[in-house]
Amino acid sequence: MRTCRSSDRGRRSLDEKCAAAMEVPTATLQAVLENPALGIGQRTRAMYFLKARGGPDVVRHMARVLRDPRGTVLFRHELAYVIGQMRSLVAAGDLRAVLEDPADHVIVRHEAGEALAALGDQASLPALEALATDPQPELAETCELAVASLKWQAEA
Repeated sequence: MRTCRSSDRGRRSLDEKCAAAMEVPTATLQAVLENPALGIGQRTRAMYFLKARGGPDVVRHMARVLRDPRGTVLFRHELAYVIGQMRSLVAAGDLRAVLEDPADHVIVRHEAGEALAALGDQASLPALEALATDPQPELAETCELAVASLKWQAEA
């Protein structure tokens, strides 16, 4: 995937750059997304271009990358956030697995909890309720809010 060099900046509009990136094959963007040797900027751009494409296959791929512990905490947190924005239940199982993994970083787990609430995944309610009393406040408070959100969604 071509990235902008400082000499390119200002020569093409953001819309032109995005249109050019949208011509990049999905498989190429997915390869960038899953490569932890690449910089976070390049991987994040690929993430957002994939988000724009959408679809269950893209969401499943993102969820698989989310579970890869080689990614940085910041990148995986952002990936969980984007998955939540995509509102596709195909990622719910992977998000729950991240949420429930005590070996994973609390910030990634917290964002997986938020994403599950954004998806409206009622099947995640037991896991979120169990973690609403976790000793890590970042996780417990997020799960408490996610439980309230899911219950509210169920009543609406």
